[in-house]
Amino acid sequence: MMPIQMVALIVLLSCGPLAAATEFSSGPARVALLELYTSEGCSSCPPADRWVSGLKDDERLWRDLVPVAFHVDYWDGLGWKDRFAARRYSERQRDYARYGALGTVYTPGFVVNGGEWRGWFHDPELTLKPDDPAGHLSVAVADDHVIARFVPVNSAGERHQVHVAMTGSGLSTAVAAGENRGRKLTHDFVVLGYETRSMRSVNGSLTARSRLPTSGIEPDRRALSIWVTRGLDPTPIQATGGWLN
Repeated sequence: MMPIQMVALIVLLSCGPLAAATEFSSGPARVALLELYTSEGCSSCPPADRWVSGLKDDERLWRDLVPVAFHVDYWDGLGWKDRFAARRYSERQRDYARYGALGTVYTPGFVVNGGEWRGWFHDPELTLKPDDPAGHLSVAVADDHVIARFVPVNSAGERHQVHVAMTGSGLSTAVAAGENRGRKLTHDFVVLGYETRSMRSVNGSLTARSRLPTSGIEPDRRALSIWVTRGLDPTPIQATGGWLN
């Protein structure tokens, strides 16, 4: 059953009759956020992109694992401008380096639950270890609004942020220049829109609302990935998500 606070927020945000809400929810155990930092200008990235595409058939998808592929812009000046890239995605990767989670910034680069995962280069089998309870994250999407509610195991009075990423799957690009010239690249779980919002405390839980991220790019399939962080640390505390169509 949807929490009373969530229903109230949706009613306030809706115009006219309440639209049917799409809901996503984590359990209390920590759901892994897998981030791929990639670029269409990087000749080493297509195998990593294909590996991430394979997660569409992974039974852990959305239940235990939430994937996002951030396309960075620091390859754009080397022959091919990646249409999915954004400077803020590169800055997120650099934030991990500043916090000591990455030794250096590179592509393809994998981050799992805020930690560098170099194991992909040797044995691309992602093993998720049981984790301690992190808290319950629930999300409702109604029309173009996203409402998030997080009940942490231990907030310790610190400020939290919610991150909302619209991802697209079934995307392809015919690359005409750069290291991947002449190749047709396919992508899934590509971040097409990304919003962050501060969360506020309401009756023992943390809540936030934002607009649904939008993009001029229309993928075959859209999904929403949502996660919560503490303070300025980019490390995810809890995550959830799912398909929108």
